Order: sequence, then C-alpha cells, then structure tokens
Amino acid sequence: MNNNSISGQIPPELYRLPKLVHFLLDNNKLTGYLPPELSKLPNLLILQLDNNNFEGNTIPDTYSNMSKLLKLSLKNCNLKGPIPDLSRIPHLLYLDLSHNQLNESIPSKLSENITTIDLSNNELTGTIPSSFSSLQHLQRLSLANNSLIGSVSSTIWQDKTENGTEKFILELENNRLTTVSGNIDLPSNVTVLLHGNPLCSNNNSLIQLCNSEGVIDTNDLVPTNGNGVCPAQSCPLLYEYSLDCFCAAPLLVRYRLKSPGFKDFLPYINDFKEYLTTGLSINTSQLNFTFQWEAGPRLRMNLKFFPVYLGQNSSHTFNDTEVQRIKSMFTGWNIPDSDLFGPYELLNFNLGLYQNVNTTSSKSGISTGAIVGIVLGAIACAVTLSAIVTLLILRTKLKDYHTVSKRRRGKFLITNQQVYCYFVTYQNVAVVIQINYYRPYLIVHPE
Repeated sequence: MNNNSISGQIPPELYRLPKLVHFLLDNNKLTGYLPPELSKLPNLLILQLDNNNFEGNTIPDTYSNMSKLLKLSLKNCNLKGPIPDLSRIPHLLYLDLSHNQLNESIPSKLSENITTIDLSNNELTGTIPSSFSSLQHLQRLSLANNSLIGSVSSTIWQDKTENGTEKFILELENNRLTTVSGNIDLPSNVTVLLHGNPLCSNNNSLIQLCNSEGVIDTNDLVPTNGNGVCPAQSCPLLYEYSLDCFCAAPLLVRYRLKSPGFKDFLPYINDFKEYLTTGLSINTSQLNFTFQWEAGPRLRMNLKFFPVYLGQNSSHTFNDTEVQRIKSMFTGWNIPDSDLFGPYELLNFNLGLYQNVNTTSSKSGISTGAIVGIVLGAIACAVTLSAIVTLLILRTKLKDYHTVSKRRRGKFLITNQQVYCYFVTYQNVAVVIQINYYRPYLIVHPE
C-alpha cells in the first residue's frame, strides 16, 4: 500500500496477520507511533515505512525480536531516540534509518550478511564500530552528517573487494573524525567520502579521500548482455539477437523490484537470472534485460525472453502455448518471491509479434451467465417450495382445532407477486401466515 495518501495511525491489530510477509506502507501520510505489536508478526521479512511522520516517537525495542526480518527501512520518518539492538536479527540484509533524529551510538553488532547500512543524517555519537570491518557482503555504509568521533579504519574497505568488480561506497562526510588508520590506497571500485571532518584539514596525504563531495547514483539503463559480439547483419523487424546471436522474436516484459535487499545490483545479476528463469522453467540463455534504479529505491527492468536455442534449426518464435504459459506465470504471480530480490510488480507485458495470440484462458462447457441463471433459479425454486410446504403444514395444524369458526376460516390472499398471506382465525385471534421468497414467518394479531 505504498505511494498513496493513507493517513492516521498504523493499527496495532495488524499483528493478528500471522502470514504477513511484506509490509510496505512507505510514502504515505501516516502519523502517531510505531506499534510495538508488529514485532509479533512471526513471518515478517520486509518492514518498509519510509517518508511518513511518526511525530518524534522512538523505534520500539521489541523490533529487535523480528528474527526473520530481511529489510528494515524507516527513512525520513521523524523518529527520535536510540537505535535498538539489532544483533538478534541474524539475516538482516538492508538497514535504512537515515534522515531521522536518532541519537546515541551505533549498534556494535549487525548481521554478517548485511549489504546496506544507511544511518546518515541523524544525531548519532560515539565511534564507528570495529565490527563493520568484518562485514564481507557490505556494499554501502553511509554514516554522513552525524557527530561521530575517533578514527576510521581502512579495514572497512580493504577486505571487501577481492575480485575487483563489486562496488563499495563509504560515506562519512560531516562528522568529527580525526584520523584514518591503515592503508589509505583505494582500489578503483571503492569510493570513500570524508570531507567535512577534522582529519581533512591541512592533511595532504588524505587528499584522495577528502576531495570528493558526493556520490552520484547512475539512473541510466544498464545492459546485461553477456556472450560476446554478434555479427553485424541486422535481424528482421520485430526480431532481435538472443544471447546466442540467433535472430528471434522476444517477449517484452516491463518489471520492477519493489524492495530489493541491496544497493548494487551488479554482483547479483547472475543470481537474478537464475532465480527468474528457474521460476519460469526456461534456460538462462533465454533471458536478456536492462535495468535502472528508480526512487524508493526500486529497480526497474526491461526483460526480453527469447525462444530456446537448439542450433540453427531452432524456431525463431515461441509457439502459442508457451506465450500463454509465460504470460500466465507473470500475471498470476506464480513466480515465487525471493528473499534477496523481494516482491515484484508487473508494469507491462508487450506481446510484440505475438499480439494476435489469444492469451485469455478459454473455458469449455456452460457459460458463466448460464451457470449463474441456473443457480439463482434453483435457489428461487427451493425457497418457494419450502415456503409452500411450510404453509401446508401450518394449515393442516390449524385444521386440527375443532373450535375454529367454519364461517370465518380460509381466506387466501395474494398481495403481490412476491408476498403471499393466508388468514385464519382461532378463538378471536387472527393468525396471518406471510410467505415471501426469502423467509416464511408468522404474525399474530389480536382481533
């Protein structure tokens, strides 16, 4: 329910939803406090409430009991107080508490699998925890615009980039840091931002760390083609080269990850291809795509699915059955969610060359309208029959009374097409039996 105009307090009663997995209410107008009861949700994986106004309230300590949580994002929520102890959340991948008024020190222990820590633009004090040097999967550590003191250890970035392909960004601008310990030489894929700290004053040895004034995240579409360069000749209209350099007609799908558990997608491209193609029961070579980060952060993708390549005699197009199957997998949300990639949304399914394929599931037998008519007719008949039987039973019972006046017994009136009334008298009492299509009942009136 994110990106709406929902206002008011988050209902504490939501903890009664034991199967709730993804709770996304970011970019609304929520106020009040964060309900501690949410920590009772036994299967919650994502809690994302960015850009709301919780009126200076604190993060409940009970949130440290969310043992299955993968992502906690409370950015720009007007929160105060300390950060809870999150050491009891062993699988936490993503933590964003930036742009609040949180104070005291940074928790000394976080999940060893964490990829993103953003605590920037708060009022945090103390030193940078030494345990951050052992977080091998960390992609981005942002602690800028706080009041941190002490030294910065270069071991935070030295051991995270062994293969030289993954990016690591360390943002520490505008704190009170005084020294850097260890080797200050930066690999090409590491960015460290330290300007605005005392250690940058008249220290020429740290010029490469102190000169940068910001990190610009690219929003360009990034291609993920993989297997070399295809021949120069072009494919016919509506056909493209697959990864096997084979001209084929792709299915085009616009797709978005609503709450991914990382800041840098490049290390996970192969994992994503494996996840998506396994969910669709196709080969990884049948998928090519571009991706682009959007506000949120959300990850938008343009997916292209190609017919399977089995040599030069392979089909250049999908058959109708395969087009229907792939579309139904997306539109029916039959691809399982991934803990790392989170929930997805389908933006568009472009059939392209396959636009004349009937992708609506056909149903044989009696039409829906006929079924509805039969059911309603059967219900009407059953109710009418039960009403008549009830009337006959009551009439028989009343005839058993020998004192009933023969002169005044037995007037049957039809008041309209839906209501029937039967009048009898017994010892100066008028008994009105009223029957309609919905409910037979008795009304007794004194004469």
